[in-house]
Amino acid sequence: MNARIYLPITQRLQKLVLILADSYTGCLVLPSVWDKYKHLFHPSTIENESGETAAVFESISERNLRLAHPTLRFHDESISSPNRLLALLDSTSFPSKIQDFSSRCRSLVPDGREAALTLLRWASSTHREGNYRMYIAVRLLRLWNEEGVETDDAILAFLRSIKPSDAVDHRTVYRIVAELVRCKHFSVARYLQSLIATGAVSGPQRPPSEQPYHVRLVTELPLERLPQHVLILRDAVLSWLGLEPKKERQKAAAVQGVMAKQLRTASASSLFHETPRLLWSQHNMTTQFGLSDWLRTRVNSDVEHIEEYVDENCLVRDTDSDRPANAENPNASAPRAQSKINASQFYIIRRLMEDTEDFSYFADIIGITMSSRDPAVLAALGDTLLYHARTFYAIGALEPLSLQLMRAYSAVRRSRPPDRNVAAPLSELFARLAPGSPVARALQVELSRCGQRLAGAVCSPASDAMGDAQADSDEDIDRILASGTTMDEQTLQRVFAKIAGRVDAMQLADKQPLANFGRWFAVLRGFNEARFDSLLSDWVAAMAGKPGGRFLTEVFPTIAGFMCLSMTAPLACLDHGLAPLHQRNTANVGQVALGVLTVVLPTEDLCERLSVHVSDVLHPKLTVV
Repeated sequence: MNARIYLPITQRLQKLVLILADSYTGCLVLPSVWDKYKHLFHPSTIENESGETAAVFESISERNLRLAHPTLRFHDESISSPNRLLALLDSTSFPSKIQDFSSRCRSLVPDGREAALTLLRWASSTHREGNYRMYIAVRLLRLWNEEGVETDDAILAFLRSIKPSDAVDHRTVYRIVAELVRCKHFSVARYLQSLIATGAVSGPQRPPSEQPYHVRLVTELPLERLPQHVLILRDAVLSWLGLEPKKERQKAAAVQGVMAKQLRTASASSLFHETPRLLWSQHNMTTQFGLSDWLRTRVNSDVEHIEEYVDENCLVRDTDSDRPANAENPNASAPRAQSKINASQFYIIRRLMEDTEDFSYFADIIGITMSSRDPAVLAALGDTLLYHARTFYAIGALEPLSLQLMRAYSAVRRSRPPDRNVAAPLSELFARLAPGSPVARALQVELSRCGQRLAGAVCSPASDAMGDAQADSDEDIDRILASGTTMDEQTLQRVFAKIAGRVDAMQLADKQPLANFGRWFAVLRGFNEARFDSLLSDWVAAMAGKPGGRFLTEVFPTIAGFMCLSMTAPLACLDHGLAPLHQRNTANVGQVALGVLTVVLPTEDLCERLSVHVSDVLHPKLTVV
């Protein structure tokens, strides 16, 4: 019955498919969905099919299969097992269950040694992007090692096979080995003994950069918590290679001294604390790993224990700060660790850990610093987790660190109003980790509160408090912005001019911190977004054309970081600001254009929050399903 009802439309669609195959063949080249719908083009499906049409359909099928992603062609016996594993690794960037993912990998390549070699080739390829690959490889190699696979031999064989012309980043392999050494899944003693047994250390003495990659590994190992006899054996191997272990230790001590001085002199009130960057090309990875361990110990030592009530079940809601412990929650009031690290010190630590790419220890440092009750530190922690979300998720630390940050923010919220700087990255994190969950919805509500006054506040215009106020100090501007819930355009323009004038004066004074204006602009924008955006666009275009100052390096990143300006604004500045500048000062045009492009393109000097926005444009967002 149903077949007769749909017969006319079925015949009509078959006729349309024949017309497309005959006259518009390209319309049927659909490699992404061909595997799902190819049965519709089978000879038995289409009536009155001629031999010529059958040949056309066969040609279309071949084109679709040729263009299809390798993961859609696993049934093709011409694809080798290692290539199938590479396709699986490329298509699954964020495995939520690493053991299930490991089983899928081993089902494609049953031989453990071959699977490990393929995994190392994938993780260290220079044709692929993302250091999260390294941590996925570490977790898989750990599982395979526990299953009895000789991962040590596979790693050394891979290092011996690398040629200078190969598209392989050997430093990534060294980092993988370092992570395995830390979790005791790579035997340093056996590796050193193999170097001696094979005569690799008995040849002519050469600089480390000229040694084979598997020999050079001896200078790139973490030494913390290795047994004393292994350290002595390593010193002997270094001496046979013509290196001096004593100088290595002296360099490590010197680097730690430099970092200790930078942390001591970091000012809690300085948002942009200028410190010289260490030249890591002059230090081997052993020194870098030692510094990471020293930093983690240093951060852990800056923790004090205080009496504090913390409701572990509280996520984002107001609580009574002096509520005593009770029978339902006996652990509510107890000594609690609190980090004393300030924001500037964390910026220094973050830059160092990003330079060395030691994200596993960085996750530990972030976890320790989560005990801080400083909103500026918590905001920096949230931005850091958001920017490196893919890497921390691959490590397995993103979700627990996000929950830890949520608890820290809940503790701060008991005595403070909503803080957009912390709530914004938290909301984005949980929107990616658990979209639609109660926590994600609560954070969205919290974020909406940040632009509002308390529910009991009476709606009043801020212009009443403006009056004849000069707004010459930070306190004056704070008082005006907090004095009401509405603001007319004339008052908004006057307040904007006051803030812009203060920024203009502060950026000319190199030592004057630029810590408040981003927050001021974020609050001011909440009164009238359209008018504020117009004023800000004109001001940014005018300021970008001025020589000197700190506008492009500090002011603009802060404005974008507080989400007052989109990432398309720099290009708009080029359109509106450079044309008149070209008529006045031709020589300065190139300098300004280069400065604008420096802000748009990802660099190591961008502030973290602006880097988050740049990363969102350049890379797909992490979405955990």
